[in-house]
Amino acid sequence: MRYTLLTFLWLLIYASIIWTSFSSSEKWEKPFIIPRASWGANAQYNDRNGIYWQQILAKREENEKNATPLNPERLQELRNKNKRVEEYLYGNFIEQFTSKETLRYKDSWNYRYAWPIKYTNTVDSIVIHHTHSEYKDSLTWVRDIHRFHSLSRQWGDIWYNYIIWYDGEIFEGREWWDYAIGAHSKYNNFGSVSIAVIWDYHENGINKNQYQSLESLTQYLIKKYWIDLRNQRYYHRDCKWEKCDTFPIETYLDSVLIGHKDATHTSCPWDELYKQVQKIRSDNLEFSKWRILVQKWSNKKITNNTSTAKIQTLIQAVNEYSPEQRKKLIEIIDIKRKQTQDRERIKKLQIVRLAIILSQK
Repeated sequence: MRYTLLTFLWLLIYASIIWTSFSSSEKWEKPFIIPRASWGANAQYNDRNGIYWQQILAKREENEKNATPLNPERLQELRNKNKRVEEYLYGNFIEQFTSKETLRYKDSWNYRYAWPIKYTNTVDSIVIHHTHSEYKDSLTWVRDIHRFHSLSRQWGDIWYNYIIWYDGEIFEGREWWDYAIGAHSKYNNFGSVSIAVIWDYHENGINKNQYQSLESLTQYLIKKYWIDLRNQRYYHRDCKWEKCDTFPIETYLDSVLIGHKDATHTSCPWDELYKQVQKIRSDNLEFSKWRILVQKWSNKKITNNTSTAKIQTLIQAVNEYSPEQRKKLIEIIDIKRKQTQDRERIKKLQIVRLAIILSQK
């Protein structure tokens, strides 16, 4: 009986390896993202020593000379407010506002970033925005918004980490990808990734291609950063009224996948896109749940002597899942196996996969 069981387990392991070649993991793969180099990002827009920023700084200096000085009382009021904000955020949520690295220069000392590039320690939330465009050509538009945000607004780069065009094209936005702290949500830029979708969604939702790209990109970010959509995180925004208990900032818990208006006082991303964001959140809650199961068991130490017992424990753990859910969980495991060369981790993932197959018997 003992040998029969072992033979059966080895046959199942072999069968699961064969299954891998047929498993469809395409849905969870990284979507095609057009990099900055391909759409023509102009590196000079963020060079403080370059011609564009020298003109900006000269104009700024001229304006300051001609500007009417602020009322001393008003100036002191602003300083006091900023001090209270800093003391509140850094005193109560220091882990959210800690950066692990700051880049001030690029390649050489001659290129100085207009705004230093800061890196966040973690990425734990996704914020969805909308923005409008009357352009018919995506490349012309993304170059224009790069110039507008970088120079006209003087932000040094695009606000958003990703931008989705009308036909579903996904563009890389802010330089240095997701860990680079963006400028899209005031007090919530640390630890968040921003996605902007092009359209006016006050009356109409985004089209099918945009929705597919938005969901695909969201799933990719969930998988990449192990974001659990069942979790919540703290968000901060300016108090609307002085009677706010923690004036001038209010803090609240919300989902790790939100619309911009959940994090600040704005109508962005408008009602219809906001509903679609809520649908993506709801549809992918289970995806996050499966991810946690894979992470939990694939990180545990498994030896030859405990594999059978571990498989039995895992079988009990996945019995609550439907056949469709188990199929998708296998897809996630297959992706993880492709991403690692660590034999021990592959073995652990294989045992989780085997338990899922056995639970279907």
